[in-house]
Amino acid sequence: MSSEPGAEKALDKLKKLPHNLKCANCQAFAQHGHGAVVMKYGIFVCHTCKSAHQSYSHLCKSVTMSFWTHKEVDQLRKGGNKRARATFLANMDPSNAIKPGVSLQAAKTFVALAYNEKLWYQEGAVVSNKEEDVPKPRKAVKPKLRKAPQVRQVTPAVDLLCLDDPAPAPPAAAASSSGFAFIAPPPGEPKAAPAGFA
Repeated sequence: MSSEPGAEKALDKLKKLPHNLKCANCQAFAQHGHGAVVMKYGIFVCHTCKSAHQSYSHLCKSVTMSFWTHKEVDQLRKGGNKRARATFLANMDPSNAIKPGVSLQAAKTFVALAYNEKLWYQEGAVVSNKEEDVPKPRKAVKPKLRKAPQVRQVTPAVDLLCLDDPAPAPPAAAASSSGFAFIAPPPGEPKAAPAGFA
């Protein structure tokens, strides 16, 4: 099933706009545009940031492999990375920005703060036609970031079968002429006579 006629062509033009060539979150640059869109916010994002949004159940679509309607493309026209950054990241201190190549955990934390909790949100942001994609902070707000969830330390498993370490060699036994080993009893115990001998 292919997209509505003309929808993919219009989407391709949108993804190649200068402000959409950079990921809305981490600013990773893609020469031909990013391959994923977060529909709820109308933004083009890199693969890592797409995964971070998906972890919060934000609907993400592939630019090339999803079915697209003209209505969805129009929704993206009203959004875009520039508008999202001017709205959701308007009051963000630059020290809280994430950089391209950031870990998935850091991207998840950023998405939670910026989009779910709207920590740096400014409603009614006016987006100019200038090519500058990063909005200037309107006021210096340095939020207290929560500690990242603690990662449970995994202790190594105990090898109950001792397969990794060689077993210690048994004490040296005196070999008899018959080829059988004779092990002396512990000190203080009388030596037992072999069966059949008295």
